[in-house]
Amino acid sequence: MYALGVCGRQVRIGWLVDVLFQQPYCRIANVVDAGIVERQAASRYLKALAGIGVLREETVGREKLFVHEKLLALLTSEEHVWERYGPPDSARDG
Repeated sequence: MYALGVCGRQVRIGWLVDVLFQQPYCRIANVVDAGIVERQAASRYLKALAGIGVLREETVGREKLFVHEKLLALLTSEEHVWERYGPPDSARDG
């Protein structure tokens, strides 16, 4: 299972991947409503994914959306080609 480093801890994120692939965007409330974690943890996890470039954080009114741009591009393109993520910045610098 994949893990995400958040606040110095490794967190298993298989449950989050399921939520993120249901639609090309996610609200903090989607994670909370799925019964996965509380609001603060959901916010931390989504912001961490935005911080490494997997999601793009966008404010719409009083709400934050976390857009999975690669999934959106895959769903809307005619070629349906998935562009791989590169290594994390720390791996490139090493």
